[in-house]
Amino acid sequence: MTLKIEQILEYSTIFPEKDYASYQVDLVLKKYSREMLIRAVNVLSMNYGNAYMPDPQKTFFSSVIRPQLFEDIDNRICKYLQNTHRKKVCFCTQRTILELLRRIFEIPPTDFKNDGTPDVFEYDLFCILVYLNEALMKFKSYNEYDPDKFQALIYLSNYVHNDLTNIDYKRVLLTILS
Repeated sequence: MTLKIEQILEYSTIFPEKDYASYQVDLVLKKYSREMLIRAVNVLSMNYGNAYMPDPQKTFFSSVIRPQLFEDIDNRICKYLQNTHRKKVCFCTQRTILELLRRIFEIPPTDFKNDGTPDVFEYDLFCILVYLNEALMKFKSYNEYDPDKFQALIYLSNYVHNDLTNIDYKRVLLTILS
């Protein structure tokens, strides 16, 4: 059995030219009806719990999406896969779907405008998913050694493991047995 950390596709990775901080999920969600978004979450949870791209069995984008938007995403995914030397990348997780549902329910029902077009919906949904991925699971590996961070991590590790490192096992055993 092998364990590995799965890197999830993030907004700033796939859209490096766009500002992550200025993207407003709520404004994008408000373009559509609440019912449509909840149905989309239902479809996501049933079919795309831990979804990868490319996946020959499951296609995320339908024929409704604007061709130039599909080509944009496809080119970005291909470029990402080439740069990272991967065969596929996870773009949607169960946790992402739950966060999306939470964000939808945070918005008052009267704020949904229902003026978004179906040919942009899947693109917007994909952007929201990768944005939420970054908000939830930002993972950064550090190649440079920083002694200040290392010392802080050692201290915190000792603090967390205090019950294990500062214990007299013989005394505990005698207390249990007596």
